[in-house]
Amino acid sequence: MLTRSLIALCFSALVAVSFVSIANAAEERKPAPPEAEVTAAKKLVADVYKKEYEAAKTPADQKKLAGKMLEDAKQSKPGSADQFALYEIARNISTKIGDIDVALDAVRLSAEGFQIDENTLTREIFAKISPLVRTVPERQLLLRYLTVAYFESVRDDQLAEAKEMLDLALAAAKKANDPDAVKQWVSRQEKLAVRQKAQEQLRLAEKVLETKPADPAANATCGEYACFYRKDWIRGLPMIALGPPSALQKLAGKELAGAKTTDEQVALGDAWYDEAQSREGLVKNALLARSAEWYEPAIKDLAALNKRKVQNRLDEAHRTGEPIPTNQWFELLDFVRLGADADPKIWRRERGQIKTGHMDLAIINFPIVVNGAYELHVHSTRHWGPDQFRVGLSLPGNNSHFVYDCLAGETSGMGNIKGKNPHENGTGRAPANLPNGKPHLMSLFCDQKDGQCACVVRVDDKPYFQWSGAADTLVPDSWWRGGRLGLLTWKSRIDLHNVRFRLKSGEAWIVD
Repeated sequence: MLTRSLIALCFSALVAVSFVSIANAAEERKPAPPEAEVTAAKKLVADVYKKEYEAAKTPADQKKLAGKMLEDAKQSKPGSADQFALYEIARNISTKIGDIDVALDAVRLSAEGFQIDENTLTREIFAKISPLVRTVPERQLLLRYLTVAYFESVRDDQLAEAKEMLDLALAAAKKANDPDAVKQWVSRQEKLAVRQKAQEQLRLAEKVLETKPADPAANATCGEYACFYRKDWIRGLPMIALGPPSALQKLAGKELAGAKTTDEQVALGDAWYDEAQSREGLVKNALLARSAEWYEPAIKDLAALNKRKVQNRLDEAHRTGEPIPTNQWFELLDFVRLGADADPKIWRRERGQIKTGHMDLAIINFPIVVNGAYELHVHSTRHWGPDQFRVGLSLPGNNSHFVYDCLAGETSGMGNIKGKNPHENGTGRAPANLPNGKPHLMSLFCDQKDGQCACVVRVDDKPYFQWSGAADTLVPDSWWRGGRLGLLTWKSRIDLHNVRFRLKSGEAWIVD
């Protein structure tokens, strides 16, 4: 019987190169230019690009023209009507020919410089391009973008927008004749319908609170929505505590009183776990996740039987969500929700990739947990920083990491074996070389059973490292939340092109 094993992958470097944070960029955005100025700029663009317009007869020619306009827009005066017009025209041309990459690039670049409604424009592009998609690769690309947009909309509680993305994705999956994708989107459709109904009740309760702020039932409804769907327990718990008498209301009061000792933490974990048994679906998953919040800090101090009980419940809490079928590749970057799984001030999306260049720690907690054997492929380019990778290995109740280090004087190997690093624990090996500025592929296979763990690493399709040993010799790290797959960089500029996952045997879940 396979036990839960998880991989966490991270890169680290010593040279810091920062991107401007999203928050600061938002403050520098200019208002959209007056309509008259934009109209004049469009006439100028038509004149300057007259020959290119006349020559662009085919979609390939039009794609090239839109790309040229984007590049010229970047060189234009920031915040000018000329720049605004070039972005808009490039967006319209690429949308018309079904070029989703360039169209979304135009929206992203325009939103970085101007105060425009990026989300609305993005949804408009999806709606216009969806009927134009014909080939299987085009539909797969569209589904990737729609997956990102869907999960981001759900995270932001924009359920009407999420429904738009879901309907487009389900239609694309059916046209692609992809039964697995259809099944996934139908499951999401059912979950979204439940949340939409809960949101309707929330709106009614919010209206009641406008005139009756102490109303118990309305407080309970708003508090439960905040906790169960928005994962905002800080705001939701006090409102539940103001609700009518119930087991949940008493439990909220107990948590607000706090839990300092191990026994008190376990008692609260047990109470949330027991409450979950009377619920179902998304609400049950949220309650199980809350029980884990109290179990996790307490488990290290428990005796054998209680520790086993709590670990079993933690495993159950982590195994909630959307199941992943075996032998099917999943692009994990599509499921990352900026703001929930990764800090949007550090990480940013661009053409399906996720990039960072922030100083100090930059962490992604992928919303996926695994109980089985699996492969992980990370295709990336490091533009700045020394030649160093780290691959983290997470197991039930403890975590460790594999270190791939190409920096002179450093050592690669398995980290945190009995608390010792590669140069101390006998797994160390001499560093190698991975040049900056070139794409590299790290592939990793992991399996654990019968108390033993095996890890095999390849770099650019060449064998690099393998290790096997007792799983209980690996000492915990604290980087990864809820036993999830994760990634970490340190003072580096990294482009993550793909992070692909495939379950070989056992079970895996996309976490709600």
